[in-house]
Amino acid sequence: MDSSTFLIGIVFSLALIASIRFNRRRTEDSTHPTWTLIVIRLCGKHLGRLQPTPQYRLYYSAADLASATDPNRTLSGADVEVIPDLCILLQRATVALSATQQSMSTLLSTITSLNLRHHAICITASFLPLLLELKRPVSRHPADIEEFMDNLSMSVHHAQQQVLAQAHCLFSIPVYRRQEHVVAVAAVGEWWSFQKLDRSSFSDQGVFNRERYMDLQDRDRTTWASANQEEDEIDLVDPIDTNQMKEVLRKESLEDKRARQTEERDARAKRRADQKDSRDLLFEQWTKYVNDTQPDDILGYSDDQINNYNRLRAACDSEWGAVWGNLDFLESDTAFPDDIELGGWSNVMRLGSLASEHYLQQIEMYLDGWVEGNPPADDFET
Repeated sequence: MDSSTFLIGIVFSLALIASIRFNRRRTEDSTHPTWTLIVIRLCGKHLGRLQPTPQYRLYYSAADLASATDPNRTLSGADVEVIPDLCILLQRATVALSATQQSMSTLLSTITSLNLRHHAICITASFLPLLLELKRPVSRHPADIEEFMDNLSMSVHHAQQQVLAQAHCLFSIPVYRRQEHVVAVAAVGEWWSFQKLDRSSFSDQGVFNRERYMDLQDRDRTTWASANQEEDEIDLVDPIDTNQMKEVLRKESLEDKRARQTEERDARAKRRADQKDSRDLLFEQWTKYVNDTQPDDILGYSDDQINNYNRLRAACDSEWGAVWGNLDFLESDTAFPDDIELGGWSNVMRLGSLASEHYLQQIEMYLDGWVEGNPPADDFET
C-alpha cells in the first residue's frame, strides 16, 4: 500500500473533523486496543478511504448546537448522545475551492506530507458501513457455567440492542439518507456477533426513539426525560422515508409514553408468571449439568460445554430458548455461507475461532464493495 493511500485518509479525516455538518464535536480517543486492531484490519487494502474511528459522535445534544457552546465540551444534563464505541467511516467530497480549477483526482494526487490540502475539500456525503458496540468482558472466574452464561448472554444481548438502536438512529438522520445498509457488530470482550442491516429493516419502527436509547444506556433508570424536555434541533425521521427526510420528529406525548410503559410493565409481569421453575426431568438434567461442568483453568468453558448448556437450558426455559434458540449458542466452525446475508444476528463467536476468522473476512469483502461503489469524488451535492 503506497503512502498516498494513508495521506488521503488523513485528508478526509481532517475535513470531517472540521465539518460542521457531519461532526459537531472533535472525535474522541478510546481504549479498545484489540478491537481497534481488528477494525483496522477490516479496512484491508482500503485503509485510508475507510477510516477506523473510535467514539464517533453520530447524534448529539441540542445544547451542542448553541453558538456559544464549546464544541469540545459536553454539558452536564445535556440531551441524548449516540456515540458508537467504534465505527468505520467512508466519505465522498467535492473540491471546495473553485479557484483551484482542479478535479478531485488531481487535487488528491498533489497531497504530500507537507501539503495536505484538506481545506480544499468539502465533504458532501459521509457513510458508516460498520458500527461496533463493545461491552466489558465477563468474569473469567464465575461460580459456575450458569453464572458465566447469564453474564455473557446479558452483555451480548445488551450490546446487540444498543448497536441496533445506533443503526436506527443512523437511518433517521437526514444527512445519512444516502446510506442503505450497515453491518452492526456487538462485542463482549473476545465474544462477538454481527448482523447486516438494511434501511428497510426499520420500516415498522418509525423514528429513532431517544428515550428508549437512554434506557439501553442505563438499565437502572425507569425514566429519562420529563415532559418539558427541549426538542432537538436536528431532524430525526422514519428511516424508510428517504424521500421526505426533512420532516421533523413529533415527540411522543406524555400520555402515550405512560401507556407504553404500562404495557411494557404488564408484559414483563406476564412473562415472569409464565416462567415457573420446572421440576421435571429436563430441569433436573440442566441442574445436574451446571453442577458437574467445570471449566479449563486457562481457556474457560469450551464451545461444546457452552452449546450443551444452551440446549439443556432452552429445553426447560422457554424465555431463554426464544432469545438464543434451542441448538448452538456459538457459531459452528464447520459450515459457512459464502457472503453476508440479511436476516438476524449470527450466533456468538470467539475471536480466533474458524467461524470468527471466516466472518471477519466476509465483512472485509463487504467493506471492499463499499469503497468500489463510492469513489472519492462526488458527482452532486446533497
